[in-house]
Amino acid sequence: MALRMMGATYQQIADAMNTAGVATPGGGPQWYPSYAYRQLRTREAGFGADDFVALDRRRRAAPPIG
Repeated sequence: MALRMMGATYQQIADAMNTAGVATPGGGPQWYPSYAYRQLRTREAGFGADDFVALDRRRRAAPPIG
């Protein structure tokens, strides 16, 4: 979530998870952008729709990373 709030793309988040050696929710070794997207969008992650509206507004206003 912190990476996304800083403006990282889902690809950048997946790359960071792969570099860190974090297993996917299903136990697999390879993260893809769609996995990062789904993981961040689920209620199990503890975020509601209102959180993502605010997050998207901040992301659009922030300069891109890298």
